Amino acid sequence: MHKEKSGPKKNNPFLSYTSYVIALGGFLFGYDTGVINGALTFISRPDQLGSLPTVQGLISSALVLGCMFGALANTTLADKLGRKRLLQWVAAIFTIATVACALSLNAWMLISSRFILGLSVGCASSLSPLYLNEVSPDILQTRNVNKNAIAIVLGQLTAFTVNAILGSLWPDWHPIWRIMMLAAAIPAILLWITSTKIPNSPFWYLLQRQREHAGRIFKELGFSKTDIRENVVDAKESISRGEKTNWHMIFSSKPAIYLLGAGITVGFIQQAS
Repeated sequence: MHKEKSGPKKNNPFLSYTSYVIALGGFLFGYDTGVINGALTFISRPDQLGSLPTVQGLISSALVLGCMFGALANTTLADKLGRKRLLQWVAAIFTIATVACALSLNAWMLISSRFILGLSVGCASSLSPLYLNEVSPDILQTRNVNKNAIAIVLGQLTAFTVNAILGSLWPDWHPIWRIMMLAAAIPAILLWITSTKIPNSPFWYLLQRQREHAGRIFKELGFSKTDIRENVVDAKESISRGEKTNWHMIFSSKPAIYLLGAGITVGFIQQAS
């Protein structure tokens, strides 16, 4: 007999606010991967940075390279700093790096700034779904984690729209690319401000052995007693297992290999397309 998932059928106002704020991390990821498409046309003008095709490629790919390292570092940083603090650091670094991109004096300064920007964007791309998963009761996890995916696409659409508007209104003002870049700081600042009122992950508190804090936040987010018990059990297993990943167990299981391969393939096709 199938056991019905426990917890509320709808987000409570506090959980809704928290999930939308966290999803802004996905919006930042989408916006900054998309903004370069319109800006590069103006960046490559002779009276601007006048970059050659090879340098243009480096300008575009520097952010993605930074994203890779940011995503790899996410788990370690999220465990040490906490989900909320790391999200705030991401917003702060994103804002500073975005301003640096807009004020770049040459192509190499822009490449360096976009690499640093990529570190925060890549971290946000992994942190947001993790954070959303941990603050959501079991029955609402899929719905809330999907907000991050929607936010990524919405961020890309917003970047394309803003670029199109700015490029159409001021097509002869070649420094307009700096405004295109700078516009990305707006959602980053919004994320930093709004994140001050969201809770840290209750699951992270359990990992830190702070059960009182975790219990209070679980209740504020609308977790049922069943969900709380399951999280406590999962946290105990994570603590006893430590930070080591049993790769032998993963690669010795055909279903695990299949799921891992399918996930990597989907992610690759999504980015390649």
